[in-house]
Amino acid sequence: RLLAAGGTLLDVGAHIGLVSIAVARSSLAQCLAFEPAPENQALLRRNVERQRLRGRIEPIALALDRESGLRHPRAGSGRSTAVACSTLDQALAGRELAGPLVMKLDTQGAELRVLSGARSTLPHIEQLVIEYWPAGLHRMGDRADQLRALLAEHFAWAAVLHPGCGEPELQPAPALLDGLRWIADDGSDPGFFDLFLSRRAPRASS
Repeated sequence: RLLAAGGTLLDVGAHIGLVSIAVARSSLAQCLAFEPAPENQALLRRNVERQRLRGRIEPIALALDRESGLRHPRAGSGRSTAVACSTLDQALAGRELAGPLVMKLDTQGAELRVLSGARSTLPHIEQLVIEYWPAGLHRMGDRADQLRALLAEHFAWAAVLHPGCGEPELQPAPALLDGLRWIADDGSDPGFFDLFLSRRAPRASS
């Protein structure tokens, strides 16, 4: 619904295209689908072709991080595969993206690293759906409190997403994010869930 009339989805951690394809089929948005794993990237491109969405979804074989270079994510077989790595700011340099700009971010614990490389892009993102997984952040050498602080800096409203519960009830982001401190930052709690964050205030009920 956020992109029904058009705009741009940044699908970071696009996997095989489940989110990008659903958005492209039900809206007028353009989608940039970032997926570094070679096996997933091949399936993503195949799915985009099979759905005849090549003009709407651009698969991009990049891992996003706070720096450019090479990364070695583990493949499904346990092998380590080198993939090209960029910051989001560098990956979007020179592009003119139609607004509103919405990001979905699910990178298995690298979320803070991605956002740290998007300092120029973040002020233009209207809404963000992000996986919140303190154990994954800890595994990557980051801390959940750092991610919460960055999110509170850029978004005024937030909600925890619950499958099947319809439109989320937005709350002031600082209070909601502060309420997540009870989840251990040291990697001992394996729990994870999705957050929705927005710059705009919730619509007044009629």
